[in-house]
Parts: sequence; C-alpha cells; structure tokens
Amino acid sequence: MQASHASSSMDSGFISGDPYMAIHIDYLDAYLLDDLSDVIDSSISEEYQSLRQEALRDPDWAAVADYLYITNNQGDLIFNYAGDDEVVDYVETLEFGGIDSAPNPLLRRRVVRAANDVSNAIADYMRKEVALG
Repeated sequence: MQASHASSSMDSGFISGDPYMAIHIDYLDAYLLDDLSDVIDSSISEEYQSLRQEALRDPDWAAVADYLYITNNQGDLIFNYAGDDEVVDYVETLEFGGIDSAPNPLLRRRVVRAANDVSNAIADYMRKEVALG
C-alpha cells in the first residue's frame, strides 16, 4: 500500500509545514503502512468469510455462495459475483428483485456492514499503534 500526501504552496500548515507532523507522517510511511495493509487484508478476508456464511444460511443465496467474492480496489471494497449467464441473472434477480419477486439485497447489506467493519479495524489498529484514542 502506498501513501501520498498532498502538498501545498503555503509555507505552513497542519501537514505541509509542521516539522512535528512531518516526523509523524514519515513514521507512518516507514513503519505502519505495511502493517496497516495487513490489517486491511485480514479484515477483507473476514468480510468475505462472513459474506459466504451469510449467503449459505439464506436458502435463496446458498446456491450461489461460491460465486460471490470481494475485491479491494485501492481501498474501495467491491462485492462481486461471477458465473455463467444463469448465475448472473439469478444473483441480480435476488439482489434487485424481479417481476414476481422482492429483492433480497444481501450484497448491498454486506457492503454497508463491511465499510463499517473495515473502518473499525483500521481505527482499532491506529489507536493501538499510534495511541490516537
């Protein structure tokens, strides 16, 4: 995971000009980002296991639990599904509803929950490692 920091044309500022903050940013860059990346990867793995277990418990979703997966696109969690046209149609009908069926939005529920869970994992790690809390 790479970090980038905004720079400013101003000579002073919270990040751009404060040597104390620069030391903290250097520390975060040098020592914590690899560990933080591991925390995020672990949290995403837990989210996937939780998604799969929830799908397996739901009679409608159980048949397609093996086709669900999560990807991390630079911090954006994307809940995906793959399979042949029949699987894709089935998942989309479950998620969004059909002419004769109400939606069963497992993926949308999980997205909201995952965002909160991953944010909490990051906050817990930062509190522990940087003593922010």
